[in-house]
Amino acid sequence: GHREHTSASAMRLSTPVRAARDWHVRSIEVFTCMLPRKPHGFCANTGQLQQGSVFVRVRAKQGPRRLEGVGCTQEFFPAGSTSATVSKSICALVNAMGLPGRTLSIKDSPLEHGADAATQRGLNDPHIIAGKKADAAIEHCLSDLHVIAGNQFQPFPPQALSAVDMALWDLRGRILGVPLWKLLRQKMALQDAAASESAKGVCDAPSYFASVDPNPLEVYASVPHLEAQEAEAWPAVIKECVHDGFPIRTVKLHGFGDTRDQALVRAVHQQSLKPEKAEAQHRRWMLDVHGQYSGTKGVKEVLGLLNEMSCAGPGFLWLESPFPDGQVSSYAQVRAQQPTLELLPGGNTILDPEVLTSMLAGCHDPSWTCGRFDVSICGGISGALRLRAAYRASGIQRLELHKWGHGCAQAANLHFMAADGTGSFFELPVDWKAGGPASLETVQPDGTPILVDDDRAAGAITALSGDFLIGMRQLGIRFELRDGFIAALPTTRNGLGLQMDWDQIREISCNHATLEA
Repeated sequence: GHREHTSASAMRLSTPVRAARDWHVRSIEVFTCMLPRKPHGFCANTGQLQQGSVFVRVRAKQGPRRLEGVGCTQEFFPAGSTSATVSKSICALVNAMGLPGRTLSIKDSPLEHGADAATQRGLNDPHIIAGKKADAAIEHCLSDLHVIAGNQFQPFPPQALSAVDMALWDLRGRILGVPLWKLLRQKMALQDAAASESAKGVCDAPSYFASVDPNPLEVYASVPHLEAQEAEAWPAVIKECVHDGFPIRTVKLHGFGDTRDQALVRAVHQQSLKPEKAEAQHRRWMLDVHGQYSGTKGVKEVLGLLNEMSCAGPGFLWLESPFPDGQVSSYAQVRAQQPTLELLPGGNTILDPEVLTSMLAGCHDPSWTCGRFDVSICGGISGALRLRAAYRASGIQRLELHKWGHGCAQAANLHFMAADGTGSFFELPVDWKAGGPASLETVQPDGTPILVDDDRAAGAITALSGDFLIGMRQLGIRFELRDGFIAALPTTRNGLGLQMDWDQIREISCNHATLEA
């Protein structure tokens, strides 16, 4: 179209101001990266599979402006294979929805719900109006994405849907100029108001321009799964991974799924009674057994395990995934007899909100103390919002999301939890390397935390070390000391707050595709 050439001063004096141009999707890139080595302890059920990360880069432009959205998911390969199934599904999905070359603009885009007078005046700015139109257009893109992905004649794996959805939400936050958690905070408030049929709730939904800080989440160390170790050897392994003086008080253990779990609980409890440093007296524990128990025998064994955990005192906080998630009746039986300890699902198998709601409807009381899922697997941010609504409709208000995996996926889960505000913990995978224990020097000797905004962060936050930081210049996470322990918060940067090193991603990728208009 016709382009006006005016000086900056004339532009400021002229009325009305020329409207900003629409946003256009320039290209989509998809990378499949094999991790250099198999990370310890992802899950007892992965067997000999090797973990890889799949990244999606959605690049958009508005005249001279350039922004991008980033998404990622996981893929597991048989040893020596680089099939890139998820990558191929992503390419098919974005082509089916016509995303490459798509214009992000909708006429008469509505203004933001709940914006105050000053914000409403700001929304008259042509660039903000263009951003709002792009936001509404991305909402339509997300709707198209999930309709096409759910096509029963050509179903797409949830990982493919998750990565594209996450990238679009990241782009959405960057175009609007707000951190993703603030945008989600408003979306959740509107979702909750609609569920309760509260017109007042819709009017009172918080502006995503509002100045508000997220609640910090206590960091817990998730130590490696070392199945070959005997239960009695675990305390020594834990001490190598997370020494007594380190400012993390909560540690998650990965169990065996048999009677050795009770021996593990006893061994850890006995070790905590004789710490070398006083800090270890306050250590708290979580146990994840990856759904290894089942049936009537499994219920009896889990009750015995929970009894052992209760005898260990208040140090054990929760038991995660004792049964497969579909065995809600087993969870209900256990909760009825042991109501004080927290019982969590595995969270990565039941990803359909309708199935989840129907399944939980058969229980008199909620089978789990909180909901659990992973944004990078469950259908992205949009899928996570639907699962959140399903949990809340079933009487489960609290969420404790997974945060294992690449730093990009961790940031997405952290933003979601910061918006929801009901959770308490952030999972930090600890890598136990063959050459020695992980270096967990996240905090300087004088107690000053090294923030993620600092260039040193990629080297300092080594608990997220090696494989899980590949290709990242900046995390979407900041770590601070709160009450003497490390806490995690989302950054104040727009969208997910990530900055990727695409040259490194490209260098280590085993499969790379670029889709353009």
